[in-house]
Amino acid sequence: TPESEASRAQELAALREAIRALPPLCRQVLILHRFKGLSHREIADQLGMSPAAVEKHMVRALKRCQDAMTGRSNGD
Repeated sequence: TPESEASRAQELAALREAIRALPPLCRQVLILHRFKGLSHREIADQLGMSPAAVEKHMVRALKRCQDAMTGRSNGD
């Protein structure tokens, strides 16, 4: 329906804005993992960090995106 399409477009716009608002390293890690398909190990090797640091950035990025999508402010 047109209403559901409009709602979906708004959700997509909110997600795009949430990704743009991420700190640069969080955004880079998220993009490399979710959109480029790299593993945490591959990202760690590419960015010169530990896999644990990649995981930390992924968790932060996903939380901020989720918060943006549900209208909550991020707590960190």
